[in-house]
Amino acid sequence: MKKGLKGADEETESKPIGQGAPPPPNKGAPPPPNKGAPPPPNKGAPPPPNATFGKPKIEEGPKKVSNPPKAPMTKLFWEKQSFDNIQNSLWKDIDDDPKFLNEDEFLSWFGKNVRPDQPPPPPEPTDEIEQIYLYPRDKSALFSITTKTIENIQKFHEYLKEMNLEEVEKKGIDNVYSIIQNSTYREKILFYKDDTKLLEPISLFFYQLFSFPFFCERINFLKFQQEFSSKIEDLENSISLVSSTCKTILNSSSLKKFLQIILTLGNYMNGGSNHGGAFGFSIKILGTISDIKSTTQPEMNFIHYLVHIVKESNPEILDIVSEFSFLPLVLAVNSGDLNSSVNEIQTKITEIEQFISVVEIEDETDHIITKLNDFVQQAKEKFNPIQEKFKLMKSDYLNVLEYFSEKRTTTFETLFSFINNFIKKINESIVYFEKIEKEKQAKKNLAEKRRKMKEKLEEKLPEEPINFETLQEQIDSGHLFQIKESSRNRKKFNDTNNLNYQEQKFNYFLDKLK
Repeated sequence: MKKGLKGADEETESKPIGQGAPPPPNKGAPPPPNKGAPPPPNKGAPPPPNATFGKPKIEEGPKKVSNPPKAPMTKLFWEKQSFDNIQNSLWKDIDDDPKFLNEDEFLSWFGKNVRPDQPPPPPEPTDEIEQIYLYPRDKSALFSITTKTIENIQKFHEYLKEMNLEEVEKKGIDNVYSIIQNSTYREKILFYKDDTKLLEPISLFFYQLFSFPFFCERINFLKFQQEFSSKIEDLENSISLVSSTCKTILNSSSLKKFLQIILTLGNYMNGGSNHGGAFGFSIKILGTISDIKSTTQPEMNFIHYLVHIVKESNPEILDIVSEFSFLPLVLAVNSGDLNSSVNEIQTKITEIEQFISVVEIEDETDHIITKLNDFVQQAKEKFNPIQEKFKLMKSDYLNVLEYFSEKRTTTFETLFSFINNFIKKINESIVYFEKIEKEKQAKKNLAEKRRKMKEKLEEKLPEEPINFETLQEQIDSGHLFQIKESSRNRKKFNDTNNLNYQEQKFNYFLDKLK
């Protein structure tokens, strides 16, 4: 390889493999051109392609030809050595030798079993026509069960025409209703326009079933009629619960007194801070007030202290627990669900009235007109009073929000839950103090029994000291050993503080004294 320097340019040229090493370059003179090599570029002329500046071009070794085998073979996943890496290794002296390669034999050993490309077999001729399904295959159970419950489509249509709820219920109105509520199922059946001979049996069944005039509307109205009475009853109970809760809150002197005590204690605790000097507080604090723990008695919290001072000053207001014992029931009522139920019933009644007008235009002799008119009349008679009670309930609750100065966006289930949690904690504190009182009373009773026992024992003790001259006589008679045995029994009793055991001890001595 020869190198030459001309100005700022540096050029590297490759010498054919097999020739001797190039002579060292002359200082400051361009290298003599190799035989067959192009002359060096003239000054100012553009550089030849692939010319490098500043660093020599790396010489690339020869590449070995790699022809694919006659057929696909298993690969040998080795790590190839490049030509530059083999100059001082054994690979420099060895190369592929065709005499070791028997292609046919080698392929028979390691050739991949590749089947020749063959065209797919032609479909076998068949006279069977592919059937069409109007429902998802994974829902076949639902559709199949419905066909078995209805059985006779014509008879079912007669029940629908008569709006006979009792008979339609027997035939499984719930399954049909669930299918109708899915718009995908419903529309696929209703809007099928192709040849019905292409439908598979269950799909054909539903296609014929849905062909009855106003089929979906009739099923919807029958389902509404089926659930109407229970919905009205549930609404009435829920509305009454909320209204009575509102009235109880507004009229409760116990709750009012508790809030006054909390305000007093809270302003004292918050004195000198931004939270002090409050004229009132948000009711939501009632839900977390029990989290305020005593710094000296960790088992006590703010509610315990509240009950403690109320027992001394206003014990009568502890009746708040029984006064609001119904609160867990009203917490099951959701304001959003209540509003939705009222609106849903009103919407359904309006839809039925509109549907009656449509049917009168289509076929004024249809039995559905009379049936639905009668139902609408009865439904309004039951629903109108519910609407009035619902309006009064909302008015009562607005009064509660104003009573507590709460935001109008506060739902009644949220506010009631705060009060319920507060009263629940009060009840737990009352039970706790009752337990403490019982333990104190038990200890007091035990102390009284001990005092009486001591008095009894003192009455039995001799007034004069023991005459030690008779000691030998007591030993001989065995009386002294009876006294020591009694002493050991007393030590056994003193080994426990259990109240029941202490009572047994007392009864034991009483029996001895009798």
